[in-house]
Order: sequence, then C-alpha cells, then structure tokens
Amino acid sequence: MARVPLNVYETKTNRKKLVKAYYGKASCVGMCAIHEETYIQCTRTDERSAIIPTALIEEKAKRDTPGIQALTITKKHMMASLTRLTNDEETEKLAIKTLPAQARL
Repeated sequence: MARVPLNVYETKTNRKKLVKAYYGKASCVGMCAIHEETYIQCTRTDERSAIIPTALIEEKAKRDTPGIQALTITKKHMMASLTRLTNDEETEKLAIKTLPAQARL
C-alpha cells in the first residue's frame, strides 16, 4: 500500500498513456483519492479484514514505489480489495494502531 501525492502524476509532455502509474511487480488491488485523513478497509481473499487509518501510511515521493505492507498475507490468502470508509466512532474503535495489521473476522 502506498500513499502518493497527485502532483507526481503530472506529465511533462502530452502523452496519451501514463507510464509507470503504479508499482508493476505486484498486482494493483485498488486505488482511491484521499483528500483528508480517513480510514481504509483492507480485505483478504478469506474475507478477513482490517481497518487502517491513512495517517499510518507515510507519503512516498515516487509514483511507482512498492509501498508498505499494510496487511499480513499468507501463501494462501492475498489482499482482495480496499474500500474507503467514513469517520465515525465505530470505525475509530475497530481501527488498528500499528502496521502490518492482523486481519480480523
């Protein structure tokens, strides 16, 4: 998982295709625009998930950075999806405090 500012996606020339938009050695599970601190729910293929505050994800300078491991994965179960959540008391209670997060039911 990586947090990249939008200004690094500005191109210097008129290209029809954006090259190296994300890290190419791993499959892209999802992207979302974050304008303020919020929470992201990461779900694995075995339906376990973790709620991660975006404040724990440090900003990277390059757009094709490998990022950080936000969710513990195993050989059998990979990250399946990510969803942006709203800020409420229930979400704050369930949010994790450190990375990488252990997935919960």
